Amino acid sequence: MNLLIDTGNTRIKWALADGPSLVTRGVVEHADVATLPKVWSSLPGIQRVLVACVAGPHIREAVEDALDRIDGDIDWVVARQQECGVRNGYGEPGKLGADRWAALIGAYALGLVPGVIVSAGTALTVDMMGADGQFAGGIIVPGLRALDAGLRARTALAAETGQFSAFPTNTEDAITTGAIDALCGAVERVARRVAATGSTPRVILTGGDADRIAAHLTVPFTRVDDLVLRGLATIASHKR
Repeated sequence: MNLLIDTGNTRIKWALADGPSLVTRGVVEHADVATLPKVWSSLPGIQRVLVACVAGPHIREAVEDALDRIDGDIDWVVARQQECGVRNGYGEPGKLGADRWAALIGAYALGLVPGVIVSAGTALTVDMMGADGQFAGGIIVPGLRALDAGLRARTALAAETGQFSAFPTNTEDAITTGAIDALCGAVERVARRVAATGSTPRVILTGGDADRIAAHLTVPFTRVDDLVLRGLATIASHKR
């Protein structure tokens, strides 16, 4: 059994995996990281731990402390030049986020290529990968809450969160609708850019805020939950 951990900027998602199958799953906010030692130490038969971490040093240290009671080998995943059939197109491969790398590997392992892999969380990442597993690059923009809160914090605009509306008639709805439209526009522009090369990419949508933008996308998409964890499971299976 492998313990897979996706340590993001806001939450820590984890799963116990038997090969490619995610058997048990959990998620905690950063504020609740102190609950993890008891939870993880109670999991049976852990042989290996794989962690994709993009959080700051304080949360990384807390995750390290939470893993102290586990005897299995611990692998802090980093992006490589090539792994599990995926080739890294970054100029400096190691600078690609571990979560994005794992998501690409997960999409490739699930046969969802050529694809535009969209992860909607604290940040929105939109990554492009060919049918041959070549990662061609991607974009990063602030996520929904970051866009919304950032605008409100820097202006005298309304502090209340609004609702999406095709024709907003109040400031709260105008801000929320604008943020959702901006994120959907980023996804759709990248999809069109890839389609212009003659490819027919599949848009893959994952992440904690996926539901918030899914209803408003105008391009077909496939929803895949826990894509980073699925990628970590694939990496683990190749390390046997």
